[in-house]
Amino acid sequence: MKKTLTEAIAVYQRPGVRAKETNSSLAGDEAAENDELDQEAESLPKAVAVFVSKGDKVLAVSRGRDSSDLNMPGGNVEPGEELHEAAERELWEETGIRANELFPIYSDVNGGHFVTVFKAGSYSGELKPSKEGVPSWEDPSVLSNSSFGSYFDDMLKSVKGIALSESRRLARK
Repeated sequence: MKKTLTEAIAVYQRPGVRAKETNSSLAGDEAAENDELDQEAESLPKAVAVFVSKGDKVLAVSRGRDSSDLNMPGGNVEPGEELHEAAERELWEETGIRANELFPIYSDVNGGHFVTVFKAGSYSGELKPSKEGVPSWEDPSVLSNSSFGSYFDDMLKSVKGIALSESRRLARK
């Protein structure tokens, strides 16, 4: 149930309209299957992750008791909270970084949640440890080897070659 950048942005901007718009260009069985997957995703709890890069490094946070299990900052969306608000909150709580710009880049089901990944276009602040873990700048391969590594790899493959300027352009539509 991988979503393209355009579909992820549609989820972010106009929930409930995405399935109709997305499926309008699909034929019969494929559209019906996509509707079923959309209904499944709508019934799942929502979560967010934030992809932040600095040069050739990505922002990672250690998780739980295993300090070697590093993942993107993120977590569950709280009741009444918008996806982008959850992404801003999780990034700040887990890392001490404030996003100045956030753009949805990917959505998929993972671990029983419908997870939307946001890209921080710009940010400010200094890394600081939290009760969630210790943030650090890492080589992307570290995230590929984490407990959510396959999700991270799928996200990277999906958005590979999509420049930040393109995601900004699509987000304004």
